[in-house]
Amino acid sequence: MNTIIIRIPETSYYLDKNTNLQWCVTDNGKKEKQVEATGKIEDFTSYYQSLMSNNSGNHYTIVLALPSTMVLYKNLATNEKHRKYLSSTLPYLVEEYLSDNIEEMHIQYSTLNNVSGHISVCAIKNNLIKEIIELFNQSLIPLDSLIAEAQLYHTEQNSISLILDKSSLIIVNKDDQGIVATNETIINYFDNIKTVKDELNNTNLTTDDVNNVILKYTANACQKDINLITNAVQNKLPIDTIKLENTIIDYISKTYKKKLKNNSIVDLRQGTYACKRKIGKFIHRWKPIAIALCFFFVIDVLVSTGLGFSYLQKKNNLWKTNTEKYIEIFPKDQQAIRALQKKDYKFDVQKMLKNRMKGFDQGTTDNTFLFVWYRLSAAIEESKLQSILEKIDYSSNSKKIKLEFSGGDIQEINKLKSILDKYNLDVQEDTKDKTKSLLVGKKT
Repeated sequence: MNTIIIRIPETSYYLDKNTNLQWCVTDNGKKEKQVEATGKIEDFTSYYQSLMSNNSGNHYTIVLALPSTMVLYKNLATNEKHRKYLSSTLPYLVEEYLSDNIEEMHIQYSTLNNVSGHISVCAIKNNLIKEIIELFNQSLIPLDSLIAEAQLYHTEQNSISLILDKSSLIIVNKDDQGIVATNETIINYFDNIKTVKDELNNTNLTTDDVNNVILKYTANACQKDINLITNAVQNKLPIDTIKLENTIIDYISKTYKKKLKNNSIVDLRQGTYACKRKIGKFIHRWKPIAIALCFFFVIDVLVSTGLGFSYLQKKNNLWKTNTEKYIEIFPKDQQAIRALQKKDYKFDVQKMLKNRMKGFDQGTTDNTFLFVWYRLSAAIEESKLQSILEKIDYSSNSKKIKLEFSGGDIQEINKLKSILDKYNLDVQEDTKDKTKSLLVGKKT
């Protein structure tokens, strides 16, 4: 990810067109390269426009790091009750560290840090964040993130880190991160720490809050300042010195990348002050997936609709076949005939058959057909008849079923006649018809 970190002087309480800025550009191409520069906001605007014109295909995330004079940053210990109702209890947790009215502050937090049960909190005045965003908007600079510089400093557990640059000294510990100090105030600061540790030792109590001091200084730091701080601290606590390879902005730029990977950065450009470009990038990132999902959804709807029409057609064809067979059995049923002609699919063949079967059960209709047909079916199955049964017809007058055959021979017909006789059915050959026909009825 290509990133531009902009840094404001540690002693600044506001940002305007005359404020001197320091920025670091990290270009993650085939080979990572880094560029540092300084100037006012109009200088940065010119630099950014030139950068974009030379790298039109690249996207740069612009991050403004605010000093502790402009924004509050704290790591706060919380209990289970606080975390459960964090959105409502957060203002009360932060209020004691603020000199301004809590209602005038914009507060953001993150629960993703390395200390269990702790949250990282940032707070800034609403009017100040509005002025900063408006200034960048007027300069046509898309400000993606607004963070507290203090969260980009790192110190070891039970240690205090001092970050020394050419013109600034920053104190970093687990409670007070990014405090701007002078060489003179450092002496008083560590005098207080030494006094507290001595008092605890005298009362047989121990503390693991601070065991040593780490002085990190840049190449721009003055040796006189390094000696002054070392002498002021070494009588109070053990001190180690580490020389940073580059400048402070290089140091915080690298820390930003590490914390960003862990998703532990508290960004003030959220909620009311959310960056519209971030929202646009989110939409742009997920747009191809959304289009693909919509495409598959449309295909699924079309396929489902096609299958629905196919099943409906099959259902209608099956209804037509069943109705035609029903009319063959009951040719005088005018309701069925009208339904078939008008394609009235509400006509329920199964229901009509059930009603007729009920009539048979109640004795309201002649049940001779069912009696004969039941035994006739069993007899035909037993005879293993090879002849093709062409037609079945029932006469309500003679109360006999007429069977018409094609194929086979006279021996098969005689065999069927003998089996029908066994089933107590009366069998006669139809002499009026030239085809092989039998009249089967109930024996009287």
